[in-house]
This record gives sequence, structure tokens and C-alpha cells, in this order.
Amino acid sequence: MLPYLPEVAFQRDSMGGAVESLDRRILKLISDGESYDEAASVLHMERSSIDDAMARVRLSLKALTDEHAVALAIRSGLID
Repeated sequence: MLPYLPEVAFQRDSMGGAVESLDRRILKLISDGESYDEAASVLHMERSSIDDAMARVRLSLKALTDEHAVALAIRSGLID
């Protein structure tokens, strides 16, 4: 059985893909070991926005944890 590939989780939205790009960037920062606070600082965002984005990513990828989301995203090529 092939592993779950979550490409559909990052399809473009009505804003032309801004959410897709931002979610991937946040996920990449988290995968690089940045905390939510550090990611918020780098992206000049509120911490709550990072919380919301990661919750959305976990839900979309059907991941149980941030680490699980990172692993799924790397395996499927969403991030490197």
C-alpha cells in the first residue's frame, strides 16, 4: 500500500495560493527547528497565526503532531 500523499492539502485557494505558500514556509521553519515564536518573528506575524497555520497543516496532512506533519511533508515532497 502506498503511503498517504497529502498534495491535496495544499491546493490553491481563492486568493491565488497565498495560504499554500505561507503554510509551506511556516512548516519549513518548524522543520528547521524554529519555535512558533521564532517563526512568528521571522515572518513578522502574530504567534496565534502560526498556531492556526500549523493546526491547519496538521489537519490537512492528517498528522497527529508537528513532527508527524514535517515527516509527511518531507516524504511527499511538499518541503525539503
